[in-house]
Amino acid sequence: MSARALSTPFSERFGLRLPLVQAPMVGATTAAMVAAASNAGALGSLGAGAFEPDRLAAEVAAIRAATSRPFAVNLFVLSEAAPDAATVARALAAIDPLNATLGLPPGTAPARYAPDFRAQFDALVALRVPV
Repeated sequence: MSARALSTPFSERFGLRLPLVQAPMVGATTAAMVAAASNAGALGSLGAGAFEPDRLAAEVAAIRAATSRPFAVNLFVLSEAAPDAATVARALAAIDPLNATLGLPPGTAPARYAPDFRAQFDALVALRVPV
């Protein structure tokens, strides 16, 4: 059974059969998931806020290899480059009891908070991502 097309201004604008956006979840979406959603008529969306530009390019290439349909890439636009040390310490202190309950070691501060947004954005522009 195939899905019927449902036309809305959104679906018409992006060339979709269905006015649906597959959620771009960092760490959960894959190129295969994005391509499957796009091939089904929705807007497949890659959650790429944690990706360096080279990984971003590889994921976009994998999506393009699996679909000719429109897809989107989602980045994080952070209000600050990294939280201050006190904020990180409070966050780690908040999760340490849960870690202990689960038999996990105490949390540690990440070596890097987030990839460089400008480099990610420039990569997306160069890759000419559809949405």
